[in-house]
Amino acid sequence: MSAAALLSKAGMKVLVLEKHYKCGGACHTFKDEGYTFDVGIHYVGNLIRPTLTRTLVEEISDGQIQWAPLGKRRPVIKE
Repeated sequence: MSAAALLSKAGMKVLVLEKHYKCGGACHTFKDEGYTFDVGIHYVGNLIRPTLTRTLVEEISDGQIQWAPLGKRRPVIKE
C-alpha cells in the first residue's frame, strides 16, 4: 500500500490487489458480538523526531497525521 501510494503520487498508474475483503491488510477493524476489534498497528514509535519512517509516512499521508508522544516507557518486570 505504501509503495502504491508513493507511485501514484509520482503520477504512475497503480493497481493494488487485495486478498482480504477489506482494503488495508492489518489496518482495519472488525465487529464480533457487539465488540469492535482493531487488528492493526496499536503502537508506532520513533515518529516524534525526524526519521526515514516518519518522512515516508508524511509523504504518503500528505502530512495529515499528527503524532502524539506516548510518554516514558515503564520497565517490564519479569517474575
